[in-house]
Amino acid sequence: MRLRFALAPLALVPVLAVAPGPTVCAQQASAGRGWWAAIEMGHGWLTRSEDGAPSVRRGRFAMGFAGGATLSSWLRAGFVLRGWTLEASDVWDPAKGESVSEAGLEIRANPPAARGAWVTTTFARTTYTNHHPGDFTSSGWGAGLDVGVDLRVLSRLALAPVVSWHQGTLGEVHNLVLTSTGRRFHASSLALRATYR
Repeated sequence: MRLRFALAPLALVPVLAVAPGPTVCAQQASAGRGWWAAIEMGHGWLTRSEDGAPSVRRGRFAMGFAGGATLSSWLRAGFVLRGWTLEASDVWDPAKGESVSEAGLEIRANPPAARGAWVTTTFARTTYTNHHPGDFTSSGWGAGLDVGVDLRVLSRLALAPVVSWHQGTLGEVHNLVLTSTGRRFHASSLALRATYR
């Protein structure tokens, strides 16, 4: 992974921190302790590659679920499940369907001085699923960075526009049918996250 790719989103934090607007959560919703749950949907651009084959880049639907505990007024941790669709599955055609997903831990920091802005780091197990004949599922490890700003809509509900960058490995396949090595991906997404706590 390139360090420059992983650190680039940090440049957005100062911009989000000073962004004007009365709807921004100046008083952090994460004050105190408790449980939280979130769902996000948006559009993602994912590039998948492997040794000896050209890269495949597609823009498709992205979706994620997360939930966990508020550890302090500025720190949350939880479990996240997120995925990017490369080809939609078809119940009438089992040979269709291709996606990349991740399941793991996310840690979110939102200091009170940031005026609703937050940064989330994700460490996850990644899975490449392919239903095409002659291809096989494989798994690896990945990491990501999300940047967003909470906008309060109800006392316990916030909406946040989110920009995400994720990348990782997708494992290898070695069998009598297929040998595939160096599977990897990187993805960027624009999404809307709803968080209830």
